Amino acid sequence: MNNILSVLGRVLISVIFILSAVTKVGNFNATVLYMEAHGMPMAPFFLYGAITLEFLGGLMVATGYKSKIGILMLLLFLVPATLVFHGKVGDQQQMVHFLKNLSIAGALLFMLGNGPGKLAAGKD
Repeated sequence: MNNILSVLGRVLISVIFILSAVTKVGNFNATVLYMEAHGMPMAPFFLYGAITLEFLGGLMVATGYKSKIGILMLLLFLVPATLVFHGKVGDQQQMVHFLKNLSIAGALLFMLGNGPGKLAAGKD
Protein backbone atom coordinates (compact mmCIF):
# COMPACT_ATOMS: atom_id res chain seq x y z
CA MET A 1 0.00 0.00 0.00
CA ASN A 2 2.86 2.44 0.80
CA ASN A 3 4.28 1.95 -2.68
CA ILE A 4 1.00 2.92 -4.33
CA LEU A 5 0.60 5.91 -2.01
CA SER A 6 4.11 7.09 -2.89
CA VAL A 7 3.30 6.97 -6.60
CA LEU A 8 -0.01 8.75 -6.07
CA GLY A 9 1.66 11.42 -3.94
CA ARG A 10 4.39 12.02 -6.52
CA VAL A 11 1.86 12.35 -9.32
CA LEU A 12 -0.48 14.63 -7.38
CA ILE A 13 2.28 17.01 -6.28
CA SER A 14 3.58 17.14 -9.87
CA VAL A 15 0.26 17.94 -11.55
CA ILE A 16 0.27 21.59 -10.48
CA PHE A 17 3.73 22.14 -11.98
CA ILE A 18 3.14 20.27 -15.24
CA LEU A 19 -0.22 21.97 -15.91
CA SER A 20 1.23 25.34 -14.94
CA ALA A 21 4.04 24.90 -17.47
CA VAL A 22 1.60 23.91 -20.22
CA THR A 23 -0.60 26.92 -19.39
CA LYS A 24 2.41 29.24 -19.54
CA VAL A 25 3.28 27.92 -23.02
CA GLY A 26 -0.30 28.47 -24.19
CA ASN A 27 -0.41 31.99 -22.72
CA PHE A 28 3.21 32.97 -23.24
CA ASN A 29 2.73 36.66 -24.09
CA ALA A 30 0.17 37.25 -21.33
CA THR A 31 2.49 35.55 -18.84
CA VAL A 32 5.39 37.78 -19.93
CA LEU A 33 3.20 40.84 -19.32
CA TYR A 34 2.18 39.50 -15.90
CA MET A 35 5.82 38.93 -14.98
CA GLU A 36 6.83 42.40 -16.17
CA ALA A 37 4.00 43.93 -14.13
CA HIS A 38 5.60 42.29 -11.07
CA GLY A 39 8.98 43.86 -11.88
CA MET A 40 10.65 40.83 -13.45
CA PRO A 41 13.51 41.94 -15.72
CA MET A 42 14.13 39.83 -18.84
CA ALA A 43 10.73 38.19 -18.38
CA PRO A 44 10.82 36.02 -21.54
CA PHE A 45 14.18 34.56 -20.52
CA PHE A 46 12.92 33.74 -17.01
CA LEU A 47 9.66 32.38 -18.44
CA TYR A 48 11.52 29.85 -20.59
CA GLY A 49 13.42 28.80 -17.47
CA ALA A 50 10.23 28.53 -15.41
CA ILE A 51 8.53 26.39 -18.06
CA THR A 52 11.55 24.10 -18.27
CA LEU A 53 11.92 23.71 -14.50
CA GLU A 54 8.20 23.10 -13.93
CA PHE A 55 7.66 20.69 -16.82
CA LEU A 56 10.82 18.60 -16.59
CA GLY A 57 10.96 18.71 -12.80
CA GLY A 58 7.29 17.75 -12.62
CA LEU A 59 7.76 14.81 -14.98
CA MET A 60 10.82 13.61 -13.09
CA VAL A 61 9.00 13.71 -9.77
CA ALA A 62 5.83 12.12 -11.18
CA THR A 63 7.72 9.19 -12.68
CA GLY A 64 10.27 8.93 -9.89
CA TYR A 65 13.09 9.15 -12.45
CA LYS A 66 15.97 11.08 -10.89
CA SER A 67 13.37 12.48 -8.53
CA LYS A 68 15.87 14.28 -6.31
CA ILE A 69 17.02 16.35 -9.27
CA GLY A 70 13.38 16.93 -10.23
CA ILE A 71 12.55 18.05 -6.69
CA LEU A 72 15.47 20.47 -6.68
CA MET A 73 14.29 21.85 -10.04
CA LEU A 74 10.80 22.41 -8.66
CA LEU A 75 12.16 24.10 -5.54
CA LEU A 76 14.43 26.27 -7.69
CA PHE A 77 11.28 27.47 -9.44
CA LEU A 78 8.96 27.55 -6.44
CA VAL A 79 10.95 29.59 -3.92
CA PRO A 80 11.65 32.69 -6.04
CA ALA A 81 8.21 32.52 -7.70
CA THR A 82 6.58 32.50 -4.27
CA LEU A 83 8.60 35.47 -3.05
CA VAL A 84 8.17 37.55 -6.22
CA PHE A 85 4.53 36.84 -7.05
CA HIS A 86 2.99 35.98 -3.68
CA GLY A 87 5.13 37.92 -1.22
CA LYS A 88 2.47 40.53 -0.40
CA VAL A 89 1.08 38.54 2.50
CA GLY A 90 -1.02 41.49 3.68
CA ASP A 91 -3.31 40.70 0.74
CA GLN A 92 -5.48 37.74 1.80
CA GLN A 93 -5.48 36.17 -1.69
CA GLN A 94 -1.68 36.38 -1.87
CA MET A 95 -1.41 34.93 1.64
CA VAL A 96 -3.40 31.90 0.47
CA HIS A 97 -1.06 31.42 -2.51
CA PHE A 98 1.98 31.95 -0.29
CA LEU A 99 0.79 29.31 2.18
CA LYS A 100 -0.14 26.90 -0.64
CA ASN A 101 3.37 27.21 -2.05
CA LEU A 102 4.85 26.81 1.42
CA SER A 103 2.89 23.55 1.79
CA ILE A 104 4.06 22.35 -1.62
CA ALA A 105 7.66 23.14 -0.66
CA GLY A 106 7.15 21.11 2.52
CA ALA A 107 5.88 18.14 0.54
CA LEU A 108 8.84 18.40 -1.85
CA LEU A 109 11.29 18.53 1.06
CA PHE A 110 9.58 15.51 2.61
CA MET A 111 10.02 13.59 -0.66
CA LEU A 112 13.63 14.76 -0.90
CA GLY A 113 14.31 13.35 2.56
CA ASN A 114 12.38 10.10 2.11
CA GLY A 115 12.92 9.24 -1.54
CA PRO A 116 10.45 8.47 -4.32
CA GLY A 117 9.34 5.06 -3.05
CA LYS A 118 9.98 1.59 -4.46
CA LEU A 119 7.85 2.07 -7.60
CA ALA A 120 10.06 4.80 -9.07
CA ALA A 121 11.31 4.71 -12.65
CA GLY A 122 14.96 5.18 -11.74
CA LYS A 123 17.39 5.21 -8.87
CA ASP A 124 18.16 8.57 -7.27
